[in-house]
Amino acid sequence: MSQAASAVDDQLNHLIRKVESQSQQEQADRLNSQVARASWRIKCWVRVFEDTKICVMQKNDLTIMRLNDTYSVSIGGKHQKNTMTQIRIDTGEVMEAREGLYRDAVPVIDQMKRGYNLFSRYKSQDNGSNVDRKVSLMGFTDAFNDMQLQYRRLESSASAQNF
Repeated sequence: MSQAASAVDDQLNHLIRKVESQSQQEQADRLNSQVARASWRIKCWVRVFEDTKICVMQKNDLTIMRLNDTYSVSIGGKHQKNTMTQIRIDTGEVMEAREGLYRDAVPVIDQMKRGYNLFSRYKSQDNGSNVDRKVSLMGFTDAFNDMQLQYRRLESSASAQNF
């Protein structure tokens, strides 16, 4: 085999290995995305008597709730009464809310969609000490989009029941 043919063969083999490597990386990324999405639990339901549709999305002690067209974020549990909870997404600015309930939480959710980790701090009801938590936001956007889809399905099934 000539030196030129050998060089072309080497380039072709290198290209094949590169494509195979990219394909394996894409498969790994897809699997990681599915695992990250699966770490978020979603539950939706309709309260018929109140004409209310609710979706809740949870991971660890972080809860995102959609009640009709209002969003809230809740972090932690067993907060000391009337104390402030602080959250920070990645290196963003600190946001505070009383006892871990962030009302009108669309700005918080928007930051969560772009973030990697949510850090929180609140005072424990048990002993008044600080409780520091870190929640990975991997898969958050996919899960949030799934929650929105499930919510829309509630709307269509609720409309169908009214006829």
